[in-house]
Amino acid sequence: MSAEMIRKSALKCFSIHGYEGTSLSMITDELGMKKQSVYAHYKSKEDIFMSVLDSVLQEEVEFLRGYFKGEFENAAECFDGFITKIKERSLSEKEGNIMFILRTSYMPPERMREEVAAKCHIFWEELEKAVCGVIEGSFEDEEELQSRTIAMTTLIDGLFSALLYCGADVLERKQKACRELFMEPVYSAINIGKERIQNGKKS
Repeated sequence: MSAEMIRKSALKCFSIHGYEGTSLSMITDELGMKKQSVYAHYKSKEDIFMSVLDSVLQEEVEFLRGYFKGEFENAAECFDGFITKIKERSLSEKEGNIMFILRTSYMPPERMREEVAAKCHIFWEELEKAVCGVIEGSFEDEEELQSRTIAMTTLIDGLFSALLYCGADVLERKQKACRELFMEPVYSAINIGKERIQNGKKS
């Protein structure tokens, strides 16, 4: 049994049950292996968790860069499409990354709180850079740009919370309200066309 197979099983368990709610037995039972077999690859459940976290963070940063590098008619379409993409990924049985990163960000394991929070900050910082990159060409005033960036990332954070705690149906209703009352009125006029966005900068 490979370390990668153990990590994938652990990701599924952690994304559903969280760190505290997941046991080594839960991880190994799905693989049909004995708990002792884990120790050939990992020292502990904590070691598995940190391995999963590092892997997921790398993949999610790449996802953010790839998504915001895409082509959109305007900023409203970009942001709304991003939320939709996150919702779709959360509903996929094979996709545990996004629920893992949300659960871990909002409810980090107590004994590893500071280390885990610092690692998760990488994802949120990358998201903020991407949001800023989408709208930066439309606001010459740096203070207004920062305020707009904070407003949009706060909205996205709130929608992510709805997804984690209430589910995709509630997210969809809240997303619709945000789209009609905030995204489209404010950001539909910001045309980004075929410009590429990566790391918060237009290339």
